[in-house]
Amino acid sequence: MNPLPPLGRATRVARDDGAQLWRLPAADASVRSWLEWMGQQGIGGFVASGEDAEGVWLLRRFRGVPVADWMHSLAGPLFWRDAALALHNLALRLAECEERSVFPGAIHPHNLLVCIDDRAIELVADAWVAGIVGGVPEQDSGRSLSSRWMAPEQTGGAHSDFASNRYVLGLLLYTLLAGQHPFGGMGLRLALEQARRGAPPMREAVATTLPPGLQSLCLQLLEAMPSSRPASARETADRLGEFLVERPIEAGLRTIYASAAALGEPAAPVASAPRRSPPRTSPRPTSAWPRRLGSLAVTVLPLTIGTAAGIVAMSRAPTSATDAASGSATGVSVPARPPLTPEHTTAEQCAS
Repeated sequence: MNPLPPLGRATRVARDDGAQLWRLPAADASVRSWLEWMGQQGIGGFVASGEDAEGVWLLRRFRGVPVADWMHSLAGPLFWRDAALALHNLALRLAECEERSVFPGAIHPHNLLVCIDDRAIELVADAWVAGIVGGVPEQDSGRSLSSRWMAPEQTGGAHSDFASNRYVLGLLLYTLLAGQHPFGGMGLRLALEQARRGAPPMREAVATTLPPGLQSLCLQLLEAMPSSRPASARETADRLGEFLVERPIEAGLRTIYASAAALGEPAAPVASAPRRSPPRTSPRPTSAWPRRLGSLAVTVLPLTIGTAAGIVAMSRAPTSATDAASGSATGVSVPARPPLTPEHTTAEQCAS
């Protein structure tokens, strides 16, 4: 481990794994808790802490790379959803600071660290950390304090504040979306004059690829007057978050792909596991006539049955009024009775 210069009440050593071990007096137990909690929010970098016989200890470790290096590695504009996700994470960190009246210092690409995997951005916040432990923040390099990453009021001599940090957030968003700084290619004087008028719109080739409203939000963050920018980092985070919500058409496509996969019909070719059909012993008919004959049978068969039933019913109907009166329609034969005579008539017959 390599000793580092002390900072206020803190002594520091650099470990071989890249982390820093800080030690504070035992009376700074509340400071320890506060630094660790802010570290969990992505501010300050403190990931663990505790107390031992020597007093309070804290472990400071960052997992990302400087945003400046990340932007330099990009070959052109970043896909808008990735840019919005990264700056949404940054806006959430700034919102935590604003809502707790914790000013992390002026932000710029060299004191912001991004995790490439999930686009999470951490605030180094050296100025705030130094104030907590009673030290003086280390001076930034001249490159990091370039006017390219300052709000117009800062170049005019004003102190950094929450509004100027939101302006820098807009600079980062514009640079990621457009693939270039909004005032890139301009001389210092021209760039300062343009910044006081506001950032220029993005070129059409970029603007047409963005969802409606994203460029407007970016340009509003770059308004020269602080009062014209979004009122808070929380508002900025909420508005950026709206672009990250899955749209209905995207959700519909996702459902279709999932349904197709469940039915065994992939929506897109899968190179790793091609599907093979079993061999067929006989070719399947490709003609449409079997389907047509089936439809014709469904239509004609009921008509044929109805016609046959009608013919049978007509064959059983009475042929004349006389037949109907005599009961021939029912097919019952009634024998004839002999005429009644006095010689052959019985008492029972007379009674009937």
